[in-house]
Amino acid sequence: MRSIEENWTNLSDGIAVERLGVSIPWLVTKDELFRLIPESEFHISEGGCWPMLRFKLLGFSAVWGFNFVSRGGGRLVELQFRNCNYHTPKRSYRRSHSHLQRALGKPGMVDGTWQQTWRVGRIWIDNYVSPGTNFRTLGKVPVHTLSIWCKGGA
Repeated sequence: MRSIEENWTNLSDGIAVERLGVSIPWLVTKDELFRLIPESEFHISEGGCWPMLRFKLLGFSAVWGFNFVSRGGGRLVELQFRNCNYHTPKRSYRRSHSHLQRALGKPGMVDGTWQQTWRVGRIWIDNYVSPGTNFRTLGKVPVHTLSIWCKGGA
């Protein structure tokens, strides 16, 4: 297992998709992403905007969404896991919680039982459960979100 320092350095450089032997640099465009990993490997989010890919990152295996839309310029700024299945958000949070602490060390902030936050350099990680909406049913449900942001330039 990599050291905590190595994990932070690697995250600062980009997103390692080890099962495909690829590291995706932050701030790439969607076209650049699809040159690194064929578009056929992805499916598209329910909203139709985010390429989605299953892989393990920091010991947590999930379907990750690649955010090219939240900041201007169509560049990759965030990787996000979102679980809005009515019965499992707290379970996925607990599972991710232990993986993240082993990989990243103790979070800089813990807010109650259901939120962890890390900030190291330009990488910000938020792992939390909050009230939200299931996009399929539009019903109110607890939602587990694990968001890895690259703040600022490359």
